[in-house]
Amino acid sequence: AVSALAEKYKPSDERRATSKFHVQFPRPMINSKNFDFSFSGLKTAVLYETKKNPDLLKDAEYISKICYEFQQAAVDVLISKTIKAAEKYQPKTIMLAGGVSANKKLREQLGQAIQKNLPSIIYNLPLLELTGDNAAMIGVAACFRWQKMTTQEKKTLLKNWKNLQAEANLKLKPID
Repeated sequence: AVSALAEKYKPSDERRATSKFHVQFPRPMINSKNFDFSFSGLKTAVLYETKKNPDLLKDAEYISKICYEFQQAAVDVLISKTIKAAEKYQPKTIMLAGGVSANKKLREQLGQAIQKNLPSIIYNLPLLELTGDNAAMIGVAACFRWQKMTTQEKKTLLKNWKNLQAEANLKLKPID
């Protein structure tokens, strides 16, 4: 149910997140001492809620309410962790970036929290038109790269691409 809801409506999609729901979803790890976060518990809560009320999944208002609560729970956790990290490390600037920076609720509420709790910190945001998904940017870069490849390079890539080893913790090194 969660994946169907997410696929059809994108729970974090603020266009559908317009009204409050009488049930509040959990704020996972919001009180943990570290700066880690995970939304698996939140997604499980959405799953249980939708399993309790499967007939309501046809009701747009019900879906909007779930989307609103999902979004607000995620925003609350992200803001809490950001403020805690900033209080510990005392940065001069906080920048919201990446695809999540397109979320208007997060942009507004994070700005308000920084202004209230850390007024000396500069809060930077990209223009909304520059908040695209990284996957789209990588896809465009791959397309341009493909166009520049020789026929032999393309054949090799087509033969070997499934054997590529992804390295999730790749470190950046300074360019000499």
